[in-house]
Amino acid sequence: MNTTSPMNPPLLETIQNLQGQAERLEHEAALLRRALARVAESLADPRAIVACYDIEGEHYEITRGEIDALQRRMIKLRTQETLHELILAHKMAAQQPHRSRQEAVAALDQMIEASRKAAIADGTALDHEYEAALND
Repeated sequence: MNTTSPMNPPLLETIQNLQGQAERLEHEAALLRRALARVAESLADPRAIVACYDIEGEHYEITRGEIDALQRRMIKLRTQETLHELILAHKMAAQQPHRSRQEAVAALDQMIEASRKAAIADGTALDHEYEAALND
């Protein structure tokens, strides 16, 4: 007498399909891990470009090495955004040495105002201080 019953064919097919899906997912995960390792490695490269800006027809790139060098010179830690802005301001000044101090300040004010408007538009900043109290 046979004590083991044959497995239900639809159940066996479902198990095999699930095993196939698991193998495909494991393969995809391995590919993603390798891609992530390549990205992490490239970001560690001091020549890696981490930000690009087009301002007044000029193109500026900020590299990982520039950020690291500036951070080492800072007395206290700054946000990545602050470091980007400082590097960008330095690069803009170097690109336009013919500008007077007054013109440079005006250009910086324009850039700050444009950044503020963009932050308000995307919800990361408030237009007026009283808006902060509305949700309290």
